[in-house]
Amino acid sequence: AMDNYDKSIALSPAQSDYALFQKAKCYGFVNRITNKINTLKELLKKHPNSSFHDDTYFELGISYTKAGSFQTAILNYDLLVARFPKSEFLKISILNKGLILYNLGSLNKAEGILKNLVVSYPDSSIVQQALSTLKEISVDQDNVLQFNLWLNETNINFFSENELEKTIFIAAEKQY
Repeated sequence: AMDNYDKSIALSPAQSDYALFQKAKCYGFVNRITNKINTLKELLKKHPNSSFHDDTYFELGISYTKAGSFQTAILNYDLLVARFPKSEFLKISILNKGLILYNLGSLNKAEGILKNLVVSYPDSSIVQQALSTLKEISVDQDNVLQFNLWLNETNINFFSENELEKTIFIAAEKQY
């Protein structure tokens, strides 16, 4: 497949954005993350008006996360959100940013981003992951009661009463 994409790029450089994007995806499939990143950056540079830019920023976010360059991943997710507010990758980019921040221990920042995501897109399929992470943050910060209050204030009924009680117990147990 890579050879075919290279041929396509050589035959029609002005219209090679699709081939560059697919070539980058192929690099990702074989875990050649640096090559994937460089190919995606080449796409952005050579095709400033490509319809693949939101896809490209999303893939860069994923790739930089895999490479351990978390701040650069966040930057690419932020670029996607700012430049492509109607992108199909918008919500997952916001979620991914929140998850990166959570994993880096920036719990307050992650909480703000994830709560905003939940409130802005309550019917999205990714809200489940955001809410589960918010619940973990509430346990980590020992503010499960405030989390439950927020759920009630925003009319979110994702968790059962039993599950919320277990969360309170886990948070209390974690203190000892």
